Amino acid sequence: MVPVERPLSADARPGRVLVVDGAAFDPGTSAGARATYDLLVALLDLGRDVEFLPLGVKGPADDAELEALRRMGVRAHRAGTVALPALLRSGEFSTVIAHRPGPGAIAAAALEEAPDVVGIYWGHDIYARRLAAEARLGGRLSGDARVATLAERRCWSAFDLTVYPTEHEATAVDAALPGARAVGIPYYLLDGPELPGEIPPRSGRRGLLMVGGAAHAPNRDAVEWLAAAILPELLRKDASLEVTVVGEWPAELVRTLERPGLRFAGRVSESELIALHHRSVALVAPLRFGSGARRKLVAAMALGLPVVTTHEGQEGVLVRDGRGWQDGLAIADEAEEFAAEALRLIRDDARWGTASARVASAARDVYGRAEFVDAVRSTLSLAAHRHRPS
Repeated sequence: MVPVERPLSADARPGRVLVVDGAAFDPGTSAGARATYDLLVALLDLGRDVEFLPLGVKGPADDAELEALRRMGVRAHRAGTVALPALLRSGEFSTVIAHRPGPGAIAAAALEEAPDVVGIYWGHDIYARRLAAEARLGGRLSGDARVATLAERRCWSAFDLTVYPTEHEATAVDAALPGARAVGIPYYLLDGPELPGEIPPRSGRRGLLMVGGAAHAPNRDAVEWLAAAILPELLRKDASLEVTVVGEWPAELVRTLERPGLRFAGRVSESELIALHHRSVALVAPLRFGSGARRKLVAAMALGLPVVTTHEGQEGVLVRDGRGWQDGLAIADEAEEFAAEALRLIRDDARWGTASARVASAARDVYGRAEFVDAVRSTLSLAAHRHRPS
């Protein structure tokens, strides 16, 4: 998406919004960073004055990343230059939107000193749910993870509105903590080359694509399962087939996993990633745990690329959960059937065409720019309506 640059206004307009996150960010590095970026774009589209406050210092890239936000029209602070409680007590903000459990818990404490400010917790995914699923597959919950889980529950109870990218996550929050007042809305804005008017045809496409880096534990598990169980099934039926994995992966892990039929392409530019989607037959997302809306699936769908995933992977797609073949998604939870679904798309042009048309239509209806901005507008209105001064 091309950033929209706006001049900074000298005077604040009514409805100034403070967005709080853990650090400065590059929207191209992760789905979470892109979700934060998309929210800022929508707030600017709505005519809001927007400030961004990172609570931690990530590294040397911070200044460049904050300057990119300033060029958009966001007043971006460097971590440590201003105090969050002082900002909220200033009376200049109508709303604070806090991302993720740690920053959210800090913002919740600051809101206690600013009862007139509307608070929205932007959760991204249910952290506790993701950790529990990872533990079931052999991991262990660390002390830090337990602390983060407690912070998450604190956010649910402290903010006027809790927002997640899926309806089932919002329902789970309300069930776990009655009164949390959670809602599910789209988290991603698709525009420009991400939402093409025409989808390249099936002819000339080869191979399968997987998107995701090693920093996200569900991606590591997915690639390991792909390499150990799904790829052998694919190659047994088509020895020339290749799966390309895009994303940042440690060299040592690549050496361990790379084999015939599996190629790690590393991190690529946005234009290169779109070109890879147009050259591939399908996106594979063999996710066995995790939460959130899975932006890689949404992005592939908008480009008309059929998707093969699991029941876990389709959760949250299109906010209300992807409905399998009705939305063009092929769903399989066992390695043999997962490979079979991918091979059906490779071999059956008519099936591929049906899937391509369905995924593109479904993504456009939910994640187009107008639809996304309208969802953010409704969220701000709902949070203000539910505001409960302490």
